[in-house]
Amino acid sequence: MAGAPPVQHIEHWTLVTSDMERTKRFYREVLGASEPQRVSPGPECMKLGNTTIDFFPAGEDRVPSPGGRGQHHAYVIALEDYDRWVEHLKSQGVDHRLQTHGLRWMSIYLDDPDGYHFELTVKFDDDETGRREMEKRGLSYRS
Repeated sequence: MAGAPPVQHIEHWTLVTSDMERTKRFYREVLGASEPQRVSPGPECMKLGNTTIDFFPAGEDRVPSPGGRGQHHAYVIALEDYDRWVEHLKSQGVDHRLQTHGLRWMSIYLDDPDGYHFELTVKFDDDETGRREMEKRGLSYRS
């Protein structure tokens, strides 16, 4: 039996919001998302990196359901932007936490206004670079 055919990439993901304008403002001002040009009717949405996020308003049959901490969307950021992201989140009053994953990943975790979880992460190609960058920021790691 043949395996599954390949998947090309994620086109979009969706979330339910309790306040559409607050959500769009957060994604635009805090995460730097933009409003894409729509070629057909559809839900409100924002573009974050190369991914579209569709927003559906909460209603009787839909409520925000962000899930537990292990459920999140991870976006890659450049190492040279890591400290700028930390300062930006502080300046926006956004709670966040810094975490490492071995010596190869350095991440920033945050939640949107409805509690959906995000990770902004830097991937290192080698342990020595990861160790140096983590130590520079006072972050602990397990090798």
